[in-house]
Amino acid sequence: MKYQTKHLFAILLGSFVIVAQLAAQDDDEIFILSPFEISASSESGYRVGNVVSAGLIEQQIYDIPIPLQVLDDKLLSDFNTDDFHRILQYTPGVQQTSTGTHGADFRVRGYQSRALRNGFFVFAPPVTSNIERIEVAKGPSSVLYGLGATGGVVNRLSKSPQFKDAGSLYVGTGSDGYFRSLLDVTGPIGNSEKVAFRLIADHFRYESDVDFEETDRSAITPSLRFLPTKNIILNFEYEEQAIRDTPEMELPVLSDADTGGDTDRAKISRGGTVYTYNEYGPDSWRDIDTSTFTAEATIFLSEAITFNAAIFDTSLHSDEGLLRDTRTPNGNTRFEIDNRVIDNEAYRASFLFNWNIGEDILVKTVLGYDDREERPTRIGRRRRANQEGLVFNADTLTAPGHEVALVRAEDPFRFNPRRITAQGTRLTNTISAMDGKLHAILGVRQDESETESLRNGSKTDGDDTTHQLGFIYEFREGVSFFANSSSSYAPNGQLDRNGNTFAPQTGDGFDVGFKFLGVDGKFSGEITYFDLSRENVAVRINIADDPSTPDIDERESFFEISGEENSKGFEFVFAYDPVDHLQLLLSGSFYDPKVVSDANDPRRIGLEPEDQVSSSLSFLTTYTREDWDFGMSVNWRDDAPTQSRYDRRNVRTDDYVLVNLFAKYRFKMMDHDAEFSVNIDNALDKREYINIQGSFGQPLQAKAGLKVFF
Repeated sequence: MKYQTKHLFAILLGSFVIVAQLAAQDDDEIFILSPFEISASSESGYRVGNVVSAGLIEQQIYDIPIPLQVLDDKLLSDFNTDDFHRILQYTPGVQQTSTGTHGADFRVRGYQSRALRNGFFVFAPPVTSNIERIEVAKGPSSVLYGLGATGGVVNRLSKSPQFKDAGSLYVGTGSDGYFRSLLDVTGPIGNSEKVAFRLIADHFRYESDVDFEETDRSAITPSLRFLPTKNIILNFEYEEQAIRDTPEMELPVLSDADTGGDTDRAKISRGGTVYTYNEYGPDSWRDIDTSTFTAEATIFLSEAITFNAAIFDTSLHSDEGLLRDTRTPNGNTRFEIDNRVIDNEAYRASFLFNWNIGEDILVKTVLGYDDREERPTRIGRRRRANQEGLVFNADTLTAPGHEVALVRAEDPFRFNPRRITAQGTRLTNTISAMDGKLHAILGVRQDESETESLRNGSKTDGDDTTHQLGFIYEFREGVSFFANSSSSYAPNGQLDRNGNTFAPQTGDGFDVGFKFLGVDGKFSGEITYFDLSRENVAVRINIADDPSTPDIDERESFFEISGEENSKGFEFVFAYDPVDHLQLLLSGSFYDPKVVSDANDPRRIGLEPEDQVSSSLSFLTTYTREDWDFGMSVNWRDDAPTQSRYDRRNVRTDDYVLVNLFAKYRFKMMDHDAEFSVNIDNALDKREYINIQGSFGQPLQAKAGLKVFF
C-alpha cells in the first residue's frame, strides 16, 4: 500500500512540474492570493466573513452548511493569549484534553480530535504568535481532511508574508514572573515584487502560584512567498520551538488530614513545610523541542483550473524527568524519565475546477489526494522508592543528583511504539444556485490506513468510504436553513494490554440549524442541533484502575475497545453591533454525551465519557472610544467527570466562571504608531478551577505591555 502511495504522489508531483511550465507561458495577469488561502475581506472586529476549513477553499461562512466558529488574530492579540489552552476558553464545545508533552489534543463535541495546522494534522504544541486565525469546523470531517474526528476539527492558519512593509515589537511584563517579547516583521525583500518574507520571534515565561511550576518558551518562524511567474505562488515556512518547564500540577487524592482542611489549591504540610500541592518536586523537568516545515505551491492553469500541492514535515523531541510523589496508599514515590520522538510527514495535491451548469448553477470541484505517516515513540525508565531503593527526601520532595544517573542507566522500556500510515482520495463539490440563495456541498472520500505495533509486529489494515452531504437555503432575506450529514473514519493508533493494534474507529452524524445575517451587517449568527455517534472507540485503562494487574507490574496505561458513544445537543454563535464601536459576541454549547455500549466494561453504559465538559458558554464584548479599546470575556464551564487513577467514574470537577479584561491606549511614539495594553486574566481570581484533566488553572494574572508598529 505504501509503495503504491509513493508512486501515485510521484505522478501528481510530475504533473505539477509539467503544468508549472505550461502556466509560466501565461503572462496576462498576476495572482498573489490563492483560493486555498484566506483574504481579509468581510471582517468586522472579531467577526470573520470567510473561511477555508469547511472545504479547503475560501468560502463565506453564511454560504456553508456546516457549523463554524472563528477566532482571529485581533482577538488573540487583544486578550494576549500566549498559551493555546486559554484560547479554547472562547470556543464552547471545544476543550483541551491533555497536559502532557503534546498539548495538542482536543475534544470537539465530546469526541477526541487532533489539531490541524493549515489543514495538516500536527502533534507539536501550538505557537500562538504565528496564528492568523483559528477555525473550528463542527461535525465529522474525514471527507475534507482524511481520518478526521467525529466531532470536528480545530484548524490553525499561519500568518503569511505580505508585499507591504509592516512590523511590530511587543514587550510586556506582569505578575507571577511574567515576561514576553514578540517581534513580527514582514515585507518584500529589497524592492522585489516577486519575493516577500515574514519573521516572527516570540519568547515568554511565567511562574505559577503552585510550587516548582514555571514555563519558558521560545519560538521563531521565518516564512517566504515567491512569485516566479504571474500565475505561480510558492510558500515556504519553517517553525522552531523550545519549551523548558516543570510539569503541571495534577490533582491527587488528598484527605483532610493531608491538607488540614485547606482546599485552596490543595496546600499540604510536608516535613514542617507547607507546599501548594504538586506531586512533582523541584528536581523534575521537561524539555520539548519541535520543528515544522511546510512547502506549498499554487498554479493558476486558467481562470477555471487551479493546482495546489503541499509538503508538511514536523517532529517533536522531548526529555522529561518526573520525581512523582503520587501518594498512593502504598507510598508509591518514584523517579521516571521519558524520552519521546514523534515524526509526522504528510503530502497533499489538489485540482480546483470552476465550472457552470447552465447560466445559474456555479460549481467548484476539488479533486485531491493526500498521504501521511506518523511514528510516535516513547521510551521510559522508572525507579521506585518503596520497591527499588530510590533515595527520596519527603520533606523537600527531592532526590540526590546521582539518582538521576542511576535511572538513566537502567534498561528502558517502550510505551506503545507504533507507526500509522494513511492515504486518501477525495472529490468535493460546492454548488451555488438560485441567484446565490441555495448552496450545497457534496463530497466523497476513499481512505486506506495501516497501524503497525513496533512492539510485537501486530498490524491492522483498514479502508472506508466516507461522505458529506449538505445544503443551506436562504428562505427569507438574512435567514437560512441548513442541514448536513457526514461520516468519519480514523485508524486507532493505540494498543491493547499485549501491544496489539485495533480496528479503525468510525462515526457518523448530522446537523440541522439556521444561519442569520442582518441586512445592515450589524447582526450575524447560527444555531445548530446535532446528533453524532462513533463506534470502536479506544478507551484508556490506567493500570491502577485495573484490579487484574498488580501494581508492581505498572509500566504504562493500555487501551480497550468500547462499543458505541453518542453525543447530541445544540450550539449557537451570535455577533451583534448595537451601536458603532460596540460589539457583543455570545456562543454556547450544550450536549448530552453517553456511552451506549461497552462489552469490556458494562459499568460505563449510560454514563458520560471521561473528561467531557458538556455545557459551556462564552461572552465577549469590546468597545472603542477615540484612542481607547476596552474588552471583557466571561467564560463558563460546567462540571465534568475527570480521569482519575483511582476512580475515573465518580470524580468530577467543579463548574467555574473565568473573567478576562483588557484595555488598550493608542498613541504616537517618535512618529510610530504605538499602543499600551493592560490585561487581567481570571479577574475574579477563581482559585480552584480545573481546566484540563486534573490540573488547576492559573489564578489572577495581571500583564502590561507596550507595542510599537513600524
